[in-house]
Amino acid sequence: MSQSKVDQKKYEKKHRKEILRKQKIKKIVSVTVAVVVIAAIVGSIVGVKIYKAIPKYVDAKSLNEYVDRAWQDNGYDSLFTATDTDAAEEDSSEDTESTDSETTSEDASSETESTTAQ
Repeated sequence: MSQSKVDQKKYEKKHRKEILRKQKIKKIVSVTVAVVVIAAIVGSIVGVKIYKAIPKYVDAKSLNEYVDRAWQDNGYDSLFTATDTDAAEEDSSEDTESTDSETTSEDASSETESTTAQ
């Protein structure tokens, strides 16, 4: 063996603890950096998917269509047979009933006023 190799072996033997400590630190740092990089990549991918899954503004017509489609897919339309036209008919009949009741109450109040005046 040459003198340089002998010196190298002596140095390694004398400083073995320091060398092992530096190797452990390098290994821990490299593993930590690798984990952080992998977590950043996975986190960004998942974050983008979550961001895209968040619903944006939905107009009423498309929302109603979606709800109607989901209602039919779950089979609720056979349980509850009311339709949009039924609801519209009920709304219009309620409007006429309230108008009729208002006129009858006005007529009744005018009759009571006329009877009290006499």
